[in-house]
Amino acid sequence: MNFSESLAPRSDSPLDTVQEILGTLVAHYRRDEVLTAVRQIPAREAEFRPVPGWVTSALSEAYRAKGIQ
Repeated sequence: MNFSESLAPRSDSPLDTVQEILGTLVAHYRRDEVLTAVRQIPAREAEFRPVPGWVTSALSEAYRAKGIQ
């Protein structure tokens, strides 16, 4: 089995799939000493804010066209 095949979803639960993929990546990159840290950040409620003024108008408009304010 090659690396990309090992990332193929094998579970019914999206969270299980994410955990399996992360486990595969961690194992691969720890072996090759490329991965420096793995952190699990708990889920939290989203906090929406206006697009910062420093964002280019083209990018801001592209997001607005997709319904992202």
